[in-house]
Amino acid sequence: MPIFMGQDLPPFAFEGLDRLELEREDQQAMDLRLASDDLAIIPVWRNQILVNPQRDQMVTLARSEPQIAPMLGQAILLGDVAGRPHACLDISALPPSDESGDFPIGPVLGGEPSQFVPPRAIAPALPALDMGMTALALHFTAWDKRTRFCGRCGGATQTRQGGASRICENHKSPELFFPRINPAVIMLIRDPADQQIILGRSPMLPPGMITILAGYLSPGETLIQAVKRETLEEVGIQVRDVNYYGSQPWAYSGSLMVGFSAVADSADLTVNKDELDEADWYTRDQIRELKAQGELKLPTGFSIARMMIDAWLDSAPEPA
Repeated sequence: MPIFMGQDLPPFAFEGLDRLELEREDQQAMDLRLASDDLAIIPVWRNQILVNPQRDQMVTLARSEPQIAPMLGQAILLGDVAGRPHACLDISALPPSDESGDFPIGPVLGGEPSQFVPPRAIAPALPALDMGMTALALHFTAWDKRTRFCGRCGGATQTRQGGASRICENHKSPELFFPRINPAVIMLIRDPADQQIILGRSPMLPPGMITILAGYLSPGETLIQAVKRETLEEVGIQVRDVNYYGSQPWAYSGSLMVGFSAVADSADLTVNKDELDEADWYTRDQIRELKAQGELKLPTGFSIARMMIDAWLDSAPEPA
């Protein structure tokens, strides 16, 4: 039985941000927001985000903060939240504030005690808006650093649209750069009786963790073609009845994860050791028992992979 995400937004997708798409070409409107005394700045320090001591809310900075003032020219306007402009700013040039390499920003930049933390460590504890905004800040700041120079001529690029895009004007037709999104398919492959699914482990996963199959879209193919190709490449089987599950933005790799379920034409797996350390079929009972015994770890709860596995575990197979 196919599984579906439904209408609920997945983690990292969120409501409440006016991205100002209809105003982005109005440079004066962008400049006014970035110069506003009310501007809320989401700082990114060495791929970490700023949160309160309880680690359940993001912390923004004011543009008047003296140590970040020299960097404000690189701020990227994300949009308005409840009428207040929000921007992100990479402040990685600031050194750690103590010998541990940490940067507890409160004592350094003023304000209430707060600290920078790796986003994956605290993302589930944040409200949906904070979770999405900090992920968006990570995505934009990482992209911005990679596009400071034109890949066509090597010349410096300039910001436009409030930092949401960049341009190189050293050509007859200016070269435009927008934040890159890498589409990837992630697929829950089940047997025809819907009694088992394929779980595997790539070398990048922590010991003991297994998950469903995934891979990036190749140029010139559809998402369904990518599901079929990646499954064949990773475990050597053909699949059919490919059904859309849902999608999730994934800022850590600048990706959009597009989920599908599919039915395997064969139970005989040929694991591609260049892609996976292991892969096998698992029943619902096996997954639950191994997980309860601590012998199996599933992906983090805020990933689409875990959402799809949980949806399948909670579903009932169709009657024979």
